[in-house]
Amino acid sequence: MAEPFLPSGDCYLWLPDILWLHVISNAVIALSYLLIPLTLYVFVRRNQHRLPHKDLAYLFISFIFFCGLSHAAEIYTTWVPVYRFEGWLKAITASVSIVTALVLLPKLPDLLINGGEPKKYTHMEEQQRALEARLTQMNSLYEASLGREERIVQLKKEINQELIKQGLPPRYRIHDD
Repeated sequence: MAEPFLPSGDCYLWLPDILWLHVISNAVIALSYLLIPLTLYVFVRRNQHRLPHKDLAYLFISFIFFCGLSHAAEIYTTWVPVYRFEGWLKAITASVSIVTALVLLPKLPDLLINGGEPKKYTHMEEQQRALEARLTQMNSLYEASLGREERIVQLKKEINQELIKQGLPPRYRIHDD
């Protein structure tokens, strides 16, 4: 159903400097508002075990994404008067925005108190790296000791063979597993 409204470009009197100022600004804002949540989403997915309030992160991702869609709709209404669609998109954006704000407010004290949590995780990661380095060192020592044990067994076999050649009984009992 065609709307009886004029495109917003009419409000700019189709003057190129005003029209493109609005279109380009909205395009850059929309692009940024679509790239930021994508980046945040990747960050949250890769760091979920470290983030205490993932729900809040996903709300911010949604909020920023819908802001970007609202700016994209503003570009479209420059030429096509779909103000009802744009209005509904802004209503969705407003809903996600208020939900984000209402979820954020009660969590603020916890966020302020646990502001040091990243330090805790950094310390834990450092401890983990130190333990992994120690494990690597211990594995190296273990591998080296296995090599020495194998050499000792080989030497005992050689001693036994030499003793047998001389007509003497073997000195070492060797168990081949």
